[in-house]
Amino acid sequence: MRLVSVTDPEVPFDAMVRNLFMHVGHKPADGFVLSDLHVPAPGISGDDAKPVDLGNDVQEEWIVPRGAQEEITTPISDVGLHRNFAKLRTADDILQFASEWGYLGVSTLLHRPDLPGSVVPGEQLHRWRKEIRDMHALVALQDMLRGRDLAELSRFVIWREGGVYMEYFVIERDDGLALDERAPWEDVLASGDSVSEGGKARLVGGNLAEIASRTREPETFARLDPLDPLGATGIYLSREVNRRLRMRASPQVLPIRGGEWRLVLPTLRDLMWLQFMWELTPGSGITYCLYCGKQIEGGSQARQYCGNTCRGSAKRDRDRAAAAYQLIVDS
Repeated sequence: MRLVSVTDPEVPFDAMVRNLFMHVGHKPADGFVLSDLHVPAPGISGDDAKPVDLGNDVQEEWIVPRGAQEEITTPISDVGLHRNFAKLRTADDILQFASEWGYLGVSTLLHRPDLPGSVVPGEQLHRWRKEIRDMHALVALQDMLRGRDLAELSRFVIWREGGVYMEYFVIERDDGLALDERAPWEDVLASGDSVSEGGKARLVGGNLAEIASRTREPETFARLDPLDPLGATGIYLSREVNRRLRMRASPQVLPIRGGEWRLVLPTLRDLMWLQFMWELTPGSGITYCLYCGKQIEGGSQARQYCGNTCRGSAKRDRDRAAAAYQLIVDS
């Protein structure tokens, strides 16, 4: 058996993926619907199956199959699936994605108390939203890293007390999710405005993680430059992906394929984090336009834009942002 790496020029990356990894998912033939009538069935066990307690004042919504018949999905060839996932915003977006690609991998058994015997697998809408927020945050940081956006990354890579940290808040605004170094209420307190229930910005997530310090991983800490957040960001992204993929893929023999073996990914969630790992891997040839987000076919992995249109649009956005910032400084 010949072992290869993703940087082996003799083995195309897509061929290596097909010959090494495998994921087979399931989806209801008639798609999913949202339900607030279902509740977890008795006897739930396992971390993935345990729903998040949203409190007594929040109505839980579940993604449940519309019918009993299921179909097989094989999304491993769609290498940009994780980025499409990170862009999902509304419940309708999530239902459409789930109906096309199947269960995320956080299923639990549900039943309707008013319908005895009506046990079905379902997934908590809250769990989907959390996974989307996590993926969105890391994809945003990856785009800043690829674009070598030192100013943006310096907002989130924090040096303090002999250590370097990644700190960010995930904010939900009218136009979607965004990263910020401040929570929405900090801006409110600074401006003296009041907070309303229908505010334009809502805190929905965030993270604070130590990357290295003088006492923990001092060698890594010594290599990092306070004026260059790129290295710290790369370390943080790698660790986050590794943490989510730890112990997830397992080797299995496939008797229907003459005894071949594959590393099998049990859930769609695992597959999408693996796709993000491929994006981080030099030599994979997988890269995405920093403006429109579409996969760039062919060419160098160092390319940042899919063409002149997106390159020009990105430059205009940077110029407008710089002009707005200068107005603030001048005032």
